[in-house]
Amino acid sequence: YIWITPEKAGDATYLTEGQEPSWSPDGKEILYIFNNDIWRIPAAGGIPSSVLETPENESWPRFSPDGSQILFTSSEGSRVG
Repeated sequence: YIWITPEKAGDATYLTEGQEPSWSPDGKEILYIFNNDIWRIPAAGGIPSSVLETPENESWPRFSPDGSQILFTSSEGSRVG
């Protein structure tokens, strides 16, 4: 599960079910793995959207420094997408 915790005291907010979360450079989105595929969700909460669904197992999604690309590993090999 992915939770957002405020910097100051406060309750954590449930965001979505998933693993391996990674923030976008601008802090507005989070990439994560769900069912071995890559998903994204607004950091403020909202509806998740699929980024990549394949028969392979994807993991460790990361935004490029400028946020224009996503790097990840796959059971098929690493690639930039």
